Amino acid sequence: MKIIQLFYKSSVFYAFNIVLLISNLGLGKADITGQWNFTNGLQAEIGQDLEWNYEQGEAEFGKASKFKVKTLNNEDPMVMSFPNSDPETEFSGLDVYHGGEPNGGSDWLLNQYTLVMDLFYSVRSYNKPRALIALNDFEGAQFQVGTSNGIGSRSFHGKLRPNQWHRVALTVDHVLGEANYFVDGNLVGTEAIGKATDDNGRLAMEDVFHLFNHSSESFGGFISSLQFRDEAVPASVIEELGQANAAGIPSEPPSKPYLVSMTPKPTPFRRPVPTDILPNTVIQSTWKDGKAAMREDTVKLHLNGKPLDVSAKRSDDTVIISAIPENLLEPLGNYEVLVKFNDSNDESHSKQWRFTVTNFQKIQSDIALPIASGREPGFLVRSAQATAEAAIRHDYNRAIHQLEDILTDIEGNAVENVAYPPEDGREFDLIELIDFQKEGSIFGHFEMDDYFPGIPGEEDHDTNFSTEVLAYLALKAGTHRLGITVHVAKPDQNDEDRFKVFVGGNARDRFSQEIGSFELTLLGFREGPNDTTFDFTVEKDGLYPFRIIYWNKSRNAALEFYSVDLETGERVLINDTENNDSIRAFSSVGQVRRPYVAMASPPPNTSGNSKTHLFPSFSPMTKLRSMPVR
Repeated sequence: MKIIQLFYKSSVFYAFNIVLLISNLGLGKADITGQWNFTNGLQAEIGQDLEWNYEQGEAEFGKASKFKVKTLNNEDPMVMSFPNSDPETEFSGLDVYHGGEPNGGSDWLLNQYTLVMDLFYSVRSYNKPRALIALNDFEGAQFQVGTSNGIGSRSFHGKLRPNQWHRVALTVDHVLGEANYFVDGNLVGTEAIGKATDDNGRLAMEDVFHLFNHSSESFGGFISSLQFRDEAVPASVIEELGQANAAGIPSEPPSKPYLVSMTPKPTPFRRPVPTDILPNTVIQSTWKDGKAAMREDTVKLHLNGKPLDVSAKRSDDTVIISAIPENLLEPLGNYEVLVKFNDSNDESHSKQWRFTVTNFQKIQSDIALPIASGREPGFLVRSAQATAEAAIRHDYNRAIHQLEDILTDIEGNAVENVAYPPEDGREFDLIELIDFQKEGSIFGHFEMDDYFPGIPGEEDHDTNFSTEVLAYLALKAGTHRLGITVHVAKPDQNDEDRFKVFVGGNARDRFSQEIGSFELTLLGFREGPNDTTFDFTVEKDGLYPFRIIYWNKSRNAALEFYSVDLETGERVLINDTENNDSIRAFSSVGQVRRPYVAMASPPPNTSGNSKTHLFPSFSPMTKLRSMPVR
């Protein structure tokens, strides 16, 4: 056994040197930019760590023998077992940030690249569709193992036998206009893919691809090694790589410093998707030395063509490059990052990527009041409730009419408010925390639940009500994420709790800024707590007036109001005095508020209104209300 093992290692070394020789002769600066052998989960041997596209689901890591999979060269390799999947399963593949450089005439796309992977499929996957590579996150895999058991994109070539390890490779070259497919080092087919048009090939790749991701059913298997190169290597290189083995696909460190991570992540531009990149994001990339080391004193970083003050800090063979934009980034803004540096051989290198900032809102600084002016910590809260039999709508207009005590039912009859009024004849109750559940039971993320003020009302029922919350929040300059959790029923019941959040000089004004509203995020045909978050920025420290309008129909009812830490995701109730990280809320600032517009018709920020657009049972109108000292 020892002699066989020694011979095996020697053979790998021999093949390895041939590959490098051919690669260097034929490809110049071509390098392996990504290598993953699954010996330590998703951690990369070269390049950036893999990431779950959604969740790990039933994917597992372990020795091949754990899954009763055949050995490789009498050795037991580490593998990742990936399950059958479809758009409804938790496992939907892996995101692979490959670190390759644009080529084939494009400034942003890879029109030439090579992928190699060691795969094992059992007889259960035989004659079944198997996703390999998806170039975006919604179209399905562009490269697959088809029902003929061949590999390809629009045509399929070769054959993957069940219960056997295979080294599968593909090369894409939009300069030549062809893709080549290989099994165990042998060229099994060539597919015409067309030459790049306007530097953009059909199978050109952006900064990330998706492994085993598909838009329909895909059958599972095992992978022990994955390699990416940012060139379409010649068939002779793939031939020398040979068959799958336990040591993984032959590789060695790149000749130049290589990318390990980048923040923010690149955003797809050919088919844009929503992002969660915040306006105060730090631009950062982490590099490891290859055969040549990075010279930190040569590092430069540009954002949209403008140089930023940059920091380059070394720790052993790793360099972290970071820069902070001079100003907050714009909502939905498109940005280009360019990093330049020289290595120890005085060769110059660069890396560029693009990202889009999330859609957030800016709160005007002129509405901010001094934090020291805050009085009476807590929230002002009141509720209004219809009778249980009242036939009323389930929308925002209903909530406003209900709170203004002018609600009518669908037949135009006035609806009585049966909620208990605040104590001592006040307009509002003073409440410490917004953590309500209709029965005072634990619901959602926190365990301080109390009854909604005024609910149950005089009829002793807990449905058909609306609640208004007012407060001045003490916010620091920068980006914030607030969250609201409410109850939702099954989608076919049209019975979700709903809400809107406003901020303004007088947040009760109908023309104040809406910064948040209910969004259904509880996936599946389920009932339970539903989280909605909303991001915004403020330019200076101060007290900012907030208003929440919440409305309920029937069944359960709950409302939580909290902040979300942008780094850790930790939720903290607003005005939790026992938590130092909690945003403070005040019910008063000791000033007389100006009159405000309680309602307006047609509603602001709407279009397509007819000349006869009316509130139910009301003419076009604007209703003004005054407000006492708060």
